[in-house]
Amino acid sequence: MGNDRSRDRYQGLGMPDRRLDSSSSVWDAQTTAQQAGPTPGVPVPQQTDTALVVTAGGAMTSADAIDLRVIRGGLVGPGQGSWGWRARGATDWYGWDHPGLLTGMQGVSWGTGTNNDHEEVDACTTADGTVIIVASIQAAGSKTLRAYRRTLGSTSWSTATIASGLAIRPRAAVVSMPDRSIQVWYWVEDAANTAQIRVERSTDDGVNWATTATGALDVPVDISGSPGAGAAGYALGRIRAASANGQTLIVAHLVANNTTPTYRSSLLQAAGVGNGEALTVIETAGGSTFYGFPDVAAVGGQFLVGVHGAAVEDEVRLHRIVSAFSPISTSAALPGPDYGGFDLGFYDGTGKFQEGGVAELIVDDGGTVYLLTQFDNSATSTRGAVVISRSGDLGSTWAALGTFPSPLSGTMGFSALVNIADADTRLNAVAGTWCAGQLMIGATHRSSGTTLDDSLIALSAGGHSTVTIPGLDQFASLARRASWSRVGLPLDLPDAVGWTLTTSGTASAAISTSEPELRISTSVAATHHYDVRPPGAVDEAMIGRFAFGLNSLAAGQVHAKMRQADGADDYEVEIRITSTTATEVRDVHGGSVLATVSLSTLGAREWLVSMRDGAVTVAYRDWDHAINRAWTLAVDGDTLTNNSGSAASDNRVLFGHSSATAVSNWYEWHAVSDAEAGRGFASGFTNPDDLIGRDWAPPPFAALVSTGTTIQALRGPGRVGDEWRIDPRYRYAIGGAFWSESAAARVGWRSTDMSAQAIALQLSTNGRPRIMSDALLVTLIGINFGQFEIAGWNGSAWQTLATVDSRLDAGNLVGSGDTLVSNNATGSTTYVDAGEYAGACIEFGANVYRITDHSAGVLGNTSTARIAEFVVDGLDTATSTQAGQIVPRDVAVRIDLLGAHYSAFRIGIAAQDTPEGYFEIGTLHVGRVEVFGTPPAFGWSTTTEANTDTETTPDGTTRTRRRGDPRRQYVQAWTDGVFMGQHDDGVGSPDYLLLNANANAEPSGTKHDTAAQVEGLLREVDGADRPVVILRTVDKLDGTTVEVYNRRAQFMLARLSGEVSVENVRGPEYAGELVRIAQLVADEVV
Repeated sequence: MGNDRSRDRYQGLGMPDRRLDSSSSVWDAQTTAQQAGPTPGVPVPQQTDTALVVTAGGAMTSADAIDLRVIRGGLVGPGQGSWGWRARGATDWYGWDHPGLLTGMQGVSWGTGTNNDHEEVDACTTADGTVIIVASIQAAGSKTLRAYRRTLGSTSWSTATIASGLAIRPRAAVVSMPDRSIQVWYWVEDAANTAQIRVERSTDDGVNWATTATGALDVPVDISGSPGAGAAGYALGRIRAASANGQTLIVAHLVANNTTPTYRSSLLQAAGVGNGEALTVIETAGGSTFYGFPDVAAVGGQFLVGVHGAAVEDEVRLHRIVSAFSPISTSAALPGPDYGGFDLGFYDGTGKFQEGGVAELIVDDGGTVYLLTQFDNSATSTRGAVVISRSGDLGSTWAALGTFPSPLSGTMGFSALVNIADADTRLNAVAGTWCAGQLMIGATHRSSGTTLDDSLIALSAGGHSTVTIPGLDQFASLARRASWSRVGLPLDLPDAVGWTLTTSGTASAAISTSEPELRISTSVAATHHYDVRPPGAVDEAMIGRFAFGLNSLAAGQVHAKMRQADGADDYEVEIRITSTTATEVRDVHGGSVLATVSLSTLGAREWLVSMRDGAVTVAYRDWDHAINRAWTLAVDGDTLTNNSGSAASDNRVLFGHSSATAVSNWYEWHAVSDAEAGRGFASGFTNPDDLIGRDWAPPPFAALVSTGTTIQALRGPGRVGDEWRIDPRYRYAIGGAFWSESAAARVGWRSTDMSAQAIALQLSTNGRPRIMSDALLVTLIGINFGQFEIAGWNGSAWQTLATVDSRLDAGNLVGSGDTLVSNNATGSTTYVDAGEYAGACIEFGANVYRITDHSAGVLGNTSTARIAEFVVDGLDTATSTQAGQIVPRDVAVRIDLLGAHYSAFRIGIAAQDTPEGYFEIGTLHVGRVEVFGTPPAFGWSTTTEANTDTETTPDGTTRTRRRGDPRRQYVQAWTDGVFMGQHDDGVGSPDYLLLNANANAEPSGTKHDTAAQVEGLLREVDGADRPVVILRTVDKLDGTTVEVYNRRAQFMLARLSGEVSVENVRGPEYAGELVRIAQLVADEVV
């Protein structure tokens, strides 16, 4: 039987446990550690066979894991395969409504004051999904240019002033630039009778702005004179801009004062390299050709310019130029959309210049181009309508996006987006941008019944929704998808724009001056409601959407109704608010309640209704302006009662109060019927089977969703039902702390704050395995905290193994500038080596700082020894005396297990302050302690090498380049001879070594096996392949089980390099030899 040959001190290695050397060992259920720097991970297909390659980019928070699903099978490209998505854990999927369908309205700056007096607007979307609308404010006496911002995922707008106190109207263009900045170009007065373009730039998504050019044009614009024959000068109009291929193109509308030429609407074209802060005027075109309301978009590396034609032309002329410096007037024109004889725009009485209308080009994140234009008042059914067209080939050809006004013509290249159908009430200044699958429009309006015309509103069209509006057939093309034929918005009273008012008793209605809402008020059981009679047969679909809510309800009905009737059949559904906490969906002719929604009615809620031939489906959601619309089905394909005995003769859409004492607010009321409504979804809606998806975006494009993640696909085809899961990966993930996943401790793991964290590592899910030693070693490299706990899982609970405080007491310190020194004689007597804790932290009172450099010396005040002085980062003023603690950057903790075994280990970091506001671990190394039975010979060496390149030029000048941290090399050997008896014949009971005096301690080493041990340990880690911890001093403990190593000289994370050579000194082979072990070389891991 072997004898206890333990010593008071050993040398050894910390050997990595391959079961705990990667993120696969992290026990997620017991780990609470945050991870910093989330980004979208690689989409993981949930099917084994897929030809579609999906990639993800952009941004993603730790809570934003999403799933993707193929909605329509096919390849990648316009009109091919499509997709939907959902947040991880959600049941319903989001499909996609096309941008020809109005899906929301919001007041951005609404009111009657001069602060709401907006004129021209423009809009853009930043790289991270923030929508920015810029608008000129026409306050009396001076002019202001303002930016309105809505961040991705937000439902509210913030305001920033770009410029104020301006003498002329600052009509402006805004562009999200390739360098991720935002730039604005706007008119300013230059010298007398001249105007210039000023440039402002924002690098924080429009929060703050700085002037980058006070006069960008090389030739200012003459604004002298007034209209007349032969008169000089111009009136300034709107500006639009785009940037592509290192160039910026500016187009602006000017109205010539000279009334003699055929046309006065003119085009200023200016171009510049880079960000367009120095612009060359290319041309001012006009006179014989009409140039109204120009716009420009960058698409496919080129500039697509749209120019409104003259009154007799009814077109938007399109030009595609490669260089911003190529004159637009001489470039070939592309064919625009076919408007089917409808008249575009609003002009002065002579037709010489444009007064109103829309010509807006918007490019989505898949490369598709949309063109918004506006009809005049000549056609009763489309007076002032804003219509939309779509091009999937950079503007070469155009098609409609919806079904109204004619889904079956097959020739017209537009559909109505906002059709109020009134001569006096219409959108006015309009600007569009694309954000996360949705068309966002900033606009003012005109009306005859209010003084709110120049208020700024935001309209949304299309976007992701859990219920999508179908088309003429299932999975219809965009040109055959339903869109509203009648749009209702609180821009004027409904009876002023074609709705029939029925009123009795004490009743009133008004457009609010604080929010865009129609407020209806009735008392003493009065009636006040509006209706229209849309066309269509009973067996054709009718779809409506209403957004409304209560202020108060004492009696009667606050409701919206839809009826389909033709004199023979009559079906009617009602959405009725019955109290402040409930809304009913009712079968009017059956007198029954189809569904009760028990939610507060004091807030706004929107309702989506589809009827067809006696069937009805109703969905609802909060009217919250969210970019994603998640609906709940209240009624799903129910059957309505047919009032055939006394059937009405026509369809009807109605909303308001009937015999009510109530106050209600109405925000939107839209409908489509007849052939334009397509299939509808009256027979029920099944998610995801009935969804319509969004086309895959091919490279170089990527589709943004509301989480900030971008989706891109190539090849294919995708097949219906195929799914991918996208989880966040982290720049500073827990996995980054494992040497097997991150070779450098400079990356590692980070938390997001300084709250308590826990990282649990699991050896096994079955039983409590051993770690091949009675001593556990946990090594933390590159940390910024000093207080933590190590626990073991005993099969049912965590058992504390060590409560660690690795800090060194620095005594009382005083600050002087950026230096800390001891200020009393009662501090620690610990001596620190020069630079030993450079890069570590030091606690000074309630604050924590980084140590930049420090001298050698004692951590205390004494007259007989040198005192350590610390230069710290962030301290720059003298301070009073406060207690100090050094927080080492590298710490190893040895724990004697005393025969106990655990299936998992946990590192729990206590809440504490750090200089950066988060915790970090560069490298986490967990394993066992191996001590050498025979200590190495004297003569070990440590070599430190700086990682700096030096270059000497021929003239003797020396230049250096620091490539990284210095690295140590430690060399030890057993040159005095090592006895190999007792076990070298493979049998016997050799003498053993204990690391702890406790009676439960188990042997952790063998006295005479050092030669075989060193060679075996080298093979175990494959030399330099897996790092070890060099332990230069391991004490035999008595009365404690924990030893903390927090000094640079005590330990080192390293890789074994070279070879281990064992040579015989004397004795027969394998029979009591005395051997010599050549050097063991370890290179530090930095």
